[in-house]
Amino acid sequence: MTRMRLGLVVAMTALTAIGAVLPVAAAPLPKDRPPDPFAWAYMGIRVDTTNSMQVASTDVGTPANLAGILPNDIIVRVGMLTPQSFDDVAVYIISLRPGTKVIMEVRRDGALIQMPMVLGERPIDAPLPTILLKKLYNKTPQLDDP
Repeated sequence: MTRMRLGLVVAMTALTAIGAVLPVAAAPLPKDRPPDPFAWAYMGIRVDTTNSMQVASTDVGTPANLAGILPNDIIVRVGMLTPQSFDDVAVYIISLRPGTKVIMEVRRDGALIQMPMVLGERPIDAPLPTILLKKLYNKTPQLDDP
């Protein structure tokens, strides 16, 4: 038994020395970096300033663009939310995590279309939603605020 172990060690050492690859149980590497669980979710939609539910554009490669959202689509529903303004959509989306799958329903040329979308991670250089800017910078601190 001892000779067999010694022979196995010598054989493995010899194989390693000549560059042979030995099978090793290693975890597979992920294709993409997993999303940051603490990041805000992101769609990549810009809306029309006159009609806040009408899509003005989508950034190339963003979840909205990959889902097929087009300029002039009217946002009707996002997940379980029926928004009254894009601020509602922004607050809903940032309450979710990157990697969350939502169904976005839009009106395009009179037809309702449902599009599945996997939310991405908000890029560092992406502008904050208007509703957050209002809440962060236009709020007057009160004495009883925590």
